[in-house]
This record gives sequence, C-alpha cells and structure tokens, in this order.
Amino acid sequence: MNDSGTLTNEDLPVIFCDALRQKYGEGLSAIILYGSWLRGQRDTVIDLYVILDDYKSLNSITHALLNTLVAPNVYHMTLNRGKDNFAAKYATVSESAFKKTITRDFHTYFWARFAQPSVILYARNHLIESQLTILFSIAAKRLVRETTPMLPEKFSSESLWKKAFELTYRCELRSESQNTPEIIASHLGGLPLALAEECALTPIDDGNWQSNTSYSRANCKILWFLRMFVGKCFSVARLLKALVTFDNPLDYLVWKIERHTGIKEIPTQLQRKYPLLFSWPLLWRIYKRGGFR
Repeated sequence: MNDSGTLTNEDLPVIFCDALRQKYGEGLSAIILYGSWLRGQRDTVIDLYVILDDYKSLNSITHALLNTLVAPNVYHMTLNRGKDNFAAKYATVSESAFKKTITRDFHTYFWARFAQPSVILYARNHLIESQLTILFSIAAKRLVRETTPMLPEKFSSESLWKKAFELTYRCELRSESQNTPEIIASHLGGLPLALAEECALTPIDDGNWQSNTSYSRANCKILWFLRMFVGKCFSVARLLKALVTFDNPLDYLVWKIERHTGIKEIPTQLQRKYPLLFSWPLLWRIYKRGGFR
C-alpha cells in the first residue's frame, strides 16, 4: 500500500498469495508469479502457479482427476477491497507433476513457461525454493537446446528467444497477438553466459552465438511438428477442462481474446449457463476470425 493506505497494483500479487495460502493451507508447497504481469502489463489478470503436495487440497474428486489427467487445472479468483474488485488466474499442479513436466515432458507447456522470468512469492521451506530454482534453470536449458537447431549457424540472443517462443506458441491454441514472442524476447535480453556454456554455445563477433552441437535440423523440425500436433490436442482438452473449473469461462475467454487480438464476440446467456453444450458455435467463429493461433 502507498503512504495513504490505498491499495496499489504492486500490492496485488502478495494479496492474492496470502489468499491462496489461506485457501490451501498445509497442502500448499509454493506459489509462483509469472507471465505478462512481470513484463509490466497492468491491464491484465495476474497469473499464478499454485504448487500442491497432492490434489487432496482441491477438495473435489472430479477436479483432482482432471488435474491428474491433464495438468494444470486453471481457476479464477476475485478479491474485493472496498469498492474495487481485483482478479487473478491461477493454475494448480502437484509438486511431483511440476518436476516431471519440466524435466521430462515432450510437450513445451511447462518448460517454455518457466524458461521465462518468474518470481517465487511463497515456498514452504528453503529446500522447495531451491528445487524450484533448479527447475527454472532446467526449463531454460531445454528451451535453448531445442531451439538452436532451428536457427542459422550464427544467431543473436534476441533471435534465439524470438524463435523459441514462436515455436512454443505454435504448440498451443493461443489468443496472444502475433508480436508477443518478439515482446517476450525484448524483455529477456541477452543470453546468460553460464546458460550458453551449458547449452554448448560459443560467443562470437558482434555479440552473436554459435552452436557446437551436431543436432540434426531435419530431426528437430519433425520433433517441433509433433509437438505442435500434440500441443493443439492438449490445448483443446485444457479448454474443455476450463469450462468445468473456471467461473464464467466464456466471459473470461472472450475478454482475453479481445484484449490480445481485437476480435470481439459476446456469449449468449444459454452459452454462459451451459458452455460445454452450446459454446461451440462461438468458439468456431472466434477460431475462424483468427482468435486462436
């Protein structure tokens, strides 16, 4: 809060963190802030990851099963402070699943997200905080190693990051604007030397890099094509799941699409009430207009 006691935007992540700690109690392992909020955007909801010991804390057999089958579950939270309402979006995943998806998953959903900057708002102990920091490093290494075969022989840090997020965004149904990978790349800046060395990259003239690995570009293209196919399928599954776990999912979806792409669609009351049954014409119109890429 500022000197007058008024709540500011910068207070919001901590306030939502406190609310989530109260909600999940002893079953909570950590809370991570990531996404556009860290890039300075304030016209968006806050994105948080809630790392749980297991899914018993969800207090729902259905939600626990969905989280086990296709992690993460995504939820919407609003907090009232005086006359103001504030919103956050948070995803739940177990500690073991979080580790597995970053270290071993073929698809990019987790390791591409946490190769980007993130902040640990809460960790139950120093060991968990240390483990998360290591996982963030692993995610970054995976992203760099899987991207470099798709680049020219010599490349800049910015072109590496831009290519990385162009590739990973194609692996999901995203409502982001076309220049989002470039925006993320500009915020990431240069490639840390330690990370470059672990990924067998050598600095050369004019701040560029050169890869010392012998990865096959043709094989890498096949892998990225398969990731794109698998990722689109998972995106549909996660979208369907969000219709169950999310409050007012269609309203949030059309708001996000309009904010990122300018494409506006308004759900009917029937679609809002029964999204699984009646939202398909709306989603198809959005897709045809380019709302999902």
